[in-house]
Amino acid sequence: MKKNLILCIALLSVFALLLTGCGSKAEPEKPAASEETIPYGEVPPLGLQDYSLSASTWSSPNGATIHLTATSWGYAEGRSASFVVLLGEEEIANEPCTWDGSVWTASVELNAADGLSYKVRMAEDGGNTATIPLAAEEIYVNLASSLESYCNVMVEASEFQDGKLTITSGTLQIQLPRITNDGEAITVSKAQLILTHNGGEIASMDFLNLPAGEDGLHTQALPELEFEIPELENDEQVILMLNVTLSNGQTLTDTGSTFFYNDGELLTAVG
Repeated sequence: MKKNLILCIALLSVFALLLTGCGSKAEPEKPAASEETIPYGEVPPLGLQDYSLSASTWSSPNGATIHLTATSWGYAEGRSASFVVLLGEEEIANEPCTWDGSVWTASVELNAADGLSYKVRMAEDGGNTATIPLAAEEIYVNLASSLESYCNVMVEASEFQDGKLTITSGTLQIQLPRITNDGEAITVSKAQLILTHNGGEIASMDFLNLPAGEDGLHTQALPELEFEIPELENDEQVILMLNVTLSNGQTLTDTGSTFFYNDGELLTAVG
């Protein structure tokens, strides 16, 4: 009888342990949410992963064609995109983009201006829209300045004695265009100072390998220059000019200083 009681207690204990184990079974941990999960289910959100701008120049510096290539998070039927350009607060271009199966592309022809900004405007059939500002380089923001090229020769001090004009201080500057086709490098092929009298050349001097500074600006201090001046009558003039030829064939000219003769003196014309 005693053995049966002990066996019964043991069986009850095992049964109790089994019940306890079943009731305390831990629930499996939920998987951590993926950071790459698209909140719109399988439909990619409106927006851009990446984009780039490039430019094609015209035959004149009056403007350029700006090209957009943009990669979105994906494509869904009924989606569209447009390339928007603003000048200040005014929208001056709104060009529909073309989807080529992998990227959006568009091109806009813009007259030269400074203070431009660029956006991509996206939309879908359901009415959702998104406007993405583009962080454009300064050359595209200030298009007019980036297309501009010029040259200057500035005479800061000069002397005239014994029929000789001496330039004692001056500066020569050449600004190259910063926007070119396909990033083509434009260089100075030739820079020449020319002193003229009555339309004819008195003397000339070539400048080569001018030091290049930032943003395509070449600057050089003039060395002391001495010119033999022919015999002049009162009010006759001599003109110091700078002629520049660029590697793309473009020519630049600046009439730096005009000197007029009066009673034995060669004076710099002002204004």
